[in-house]
Amino acid sequence: MHSTLQPQTNPYLTSRGPCHTPKNRNETAMKLANRLPCLSRSFYCKRPDFVSQVPGQRLQFYTPSLAGLSSNTSTHSRSSISREQLSVFADNAAFHLRGKPQRRTKDIQFSLSQRPKWDVLGLGQAMVDFSATVNDGFIDELGVTDLEKGGRACVCHKERGKILDALDGSDYKLSAGGSLSNTLVALSRLGTLAETQPTVSVACSLGPDALGDFYRNKLDRAGVKVLSSAADEGTTGSVIVLTTPDANRTMLSCWGTSATLEYNDLLDQALGSVGVLMIEGYLWEMPDTIETIKRSITKARAKGTIVALTASDASCVDRHGEEFWELLESGDVDIFFANAAEARAMAALRSDPESACGQDEQAATKASISTLAEACNMVVVTDGQNGSYLVHGNETAHVPIDWRHEKPVDTCGAGDSYAAGVLYGFLTGADLKTMGEMGACTASSVIMHSSARLSKDDVEGLRRSPVFQRHHAAKGGS
Repeated sequence: MHSTLQPQTNPYLTSRGPCHTPKNRNETAMKLANRLPCLSRSFYCKRPDFVSQVPGQRLQFYTPSLAGLSSNTSTHSRSSISREQLSVFADNAAFHLRGKPQRRTKDIQFSLSQRPKWDVLGLGQAMVDFSATVNDGFIDELGVTDLEKGGRACVCHKERGKILDALDGSDYKLSAGGSLSNTLVALSRLGTLAETQPTVSVACSLGPDALGDFYRNKLDRAGVKVLSSAADEGTTGSVIVLTTPDANRTMLSCWGTSATLEYNDLLDQALGSVGVLMIEGYLWEMPDTIETIKRSITKARAKGTIVALTASDASCVDRHGEEFWELLESGDVDIFFANAAEARAMAALRSDPESACGQDEQAATKASISTLAEACNMVVVTDGQNGSYLVHGNETAHVPIDWRHEKPVDTCGAGDSYAAGVLYGFLTGADLKTMGEMGACTASSVIMHSSARLSKDDVEGLRRSPVFQRHHAAKGGS
């Protein structure tokens, strides 16, 4: 077992660095690469940010320095190159596959055996959901520009007030919503099954209002600590979810204070001690959150923290996919969560459009997962009734959905709970397939009722499920 290596900045692994200079810049490096076409093990170097671990495929080496390698290195056979020479080369080389950086699998490999600390911190939106059932005419009468049934629109504070006034007298439900908060609540509750209760927290922006107090109290009762203090002014973000009799959901978002996210001392302190940082892709919709995201990732990487990113939505990928790819290709993200549509949207930004011609959706999804796996240590993709796919290094697990006798009531929140199940398995020592099975089992529990959140009763059911019992027995847990 290799000791844990701390991530650090490698000047040879930037999009504008020497690794993108012409190939003939360093003929010696290329000749050596041609002598080593089938590396079957990883080389861990003093600059440990990246490593290639692709048996059976040719590696491309670019290096600004080959100090320590003799001028006739290119004439050596693979067997005659000394360990010392390879060590020097690994210390000075940037390893690439097909011209793209390949994140070293050391971080995740360490996590799959030794595991990081239980503590998990999320960066996301704080949104309070107002959910109501309405008729088709109600949506037309709202008069919101460009709003169609089943669509999404952003509204201001005043427009939100008018809509809630129109709902006055209707039966609507108030809940602390948000995709990331659903995952964190589920993870916190799953943590009660483990020997050590996790510390799960979230950094978000809340207003100095009743909605902010409601959101904080709801998450606190669910075992998720809200790190952020209330803003001096503004209103907490919210989403009005209007469901028509045909089960279409129309959503009206009022960003409020969630449009900003401050990097403060509380967040900085938390980033210094957590094992996993999970970032919600929706944050890229708010430009004022980007600086905090970047600073958080920099701090996390410096501390050796595992960084996970959710794609959030295919439309979010359409608008911010390049930013997501920048994080994946720079090695700043260790685990990437997406559904099939989001994965295909991501891959479309890096694939030849003609290569997808004639492919059915499932084949296109599998191809997109392969594309993502070239840039990210661990990729987790859900694909509805086709199950889910988890890829780590050279290992791939396809996990069927967890079928139950009862008919699903509401699929809202299934993906969020699936991610929580995978993270729980990840943190408690499960193998790749078991992680996926835990995710599938957790998602199936949530879709059996109308709430998008994993309940305490759901957790007790999971405790008795075969996959959780098998895992806990193997690990000596509950």
